[in-house]
Amino acid sequence: MFINLVLDVLQENMGKLDHPRTTLFVIDRDIWIDAKAKSESLGYDSVSEYLFSLLRSDLERQLLLQTLLLELEKYYEYEHYTLSLVAENASLPLHSVINIMNDFNFPIPEEKSFTFNHVIHSELIKNKLLPREIQGIINLKRKLEQRKTLDNADILTSLIPDETERTAEVLSVTRKILLEIFENRSVEEFYKNGTNYEEGDFLSLRSVFGKLGLLYDEEGLSYDPILNNLREQKAERIFGEFIEYSAILLIKRELRRIEEFKLDQIIDIEKPKMCGQEGEMAKQRDSLIENLVSESDINYLKNLELMA
Repeated sequence: MFINLVLDVLQENMGKLDHPRTTLFVIDRDIWIDAKAKSESLGYDSVSEYLFSLLRSDLERQLLLQTLLLELEKYYEYEHYTLSLVAENASLPLHSVINIMNDFNFPIPEEKSFTFNHVIHSELIKNKLLPREIQGIINLKRKLEQRKTLDNADILTSLIPDETERTAEVLSVTRKILLEIFENRSVEEFYKNGTNYEEGDFLSLRSVFGKLGLLYDEEGLSYDPILNNLREQKAERIFGEFIEYSAILLIKRELRRIEEFKLDQIIDIEKPKMCGQEGEMAKQRDSLIENLVSESDINYLKNLELMA
């Protein structure tokens, strides 16, 4: 702590006093004299008020750091999360966020990847915060306790519980894919086999969003240039199909993130002897991940990848 004092707080009702009485043991006389001088120069009525203001500021800084670390975890792991969004949600100026990142040697990557996960995870655990991967495992376990089979919406909501963040991430991935696809080709070229993309069993966009547990915002989507362009060509179903595709990609990405999450790389943990059970546990883990993403989803992904 910034001052070597032991606070022994005796909460007694002193009647006319505004605060409970506090007894301070002076462990270091020089520090005490300095604290007394500063409290007087800063206009505090007592040294106690000055010391408690320092303690309060220290606690506020710690809470602010925890908030910022949780926001930075999203920045490193979500496609749609920008540093400006981090600054806004942490109630800090952008330059302050960047300065703090520099203090912690946090990189500002040009592209998001799994490479930076362990950096933020280490600081989260040091500050007694739970990484998203652990929370995702807990959420999936709770869902599996409620029902034997999980659909895509169950898995997606477990891995990204916040509806707004979940929707923004799926839309971000969808837009990125569609931009790459239609950068140098038309809708007609996309459907080389002449498929009539105006017909078929395609659900409405609202139904697609609802099926996946996403927030449907008609007004917000009306400003989406990619969707508007597809609507003009009567090809809205392409957007809906890639919403589903992106949701499944997101599930696969988050499950991979959980699979690669290694707590022993972040903090030193003494591993218990598994008595030769490592292979069996690995099989159970692989089986769980395979069962979470169905065979039909895998085939759906392959078909879309071929079309793209």
